[in-house]
Amino acid sequence: MEALAGKAAAQFLDQGLLGAAILILLACVVALWRGSNKTQEARITDLKAGTETLKSLDLQMTVNNLKLDSQDGRLREIEGRLRDMDDALRDLGRRR
Repeated sequence: MEALAGKAAAQFLDQGLLGAAILILLACVVALWRGSNKTQEARITDLKAGTETLKSLDLQMTVNNLKLDSQDGRLREIEGRLRDMDDALRDLGRRR
């Protein structure tokens, strides 16, 4: 960009304002284009990182749900055993 700006200054001195303005405008467009490409690359990198984070969170939620399902199954099994024990204690109480 500095080289283009230097050429623009030389053009301004040699050929007038129009040539310099065109080169300055071209230098600005190139700088903006490079900046927008870097910005897009940064956005893509951020999106990829965000996607990986979401995948990780989804996987963690799936694991947690499986753990909860397993714990729920264990709780139901324990509740069933407690009911059986309660029924057995009631039967013993009736027999006495």
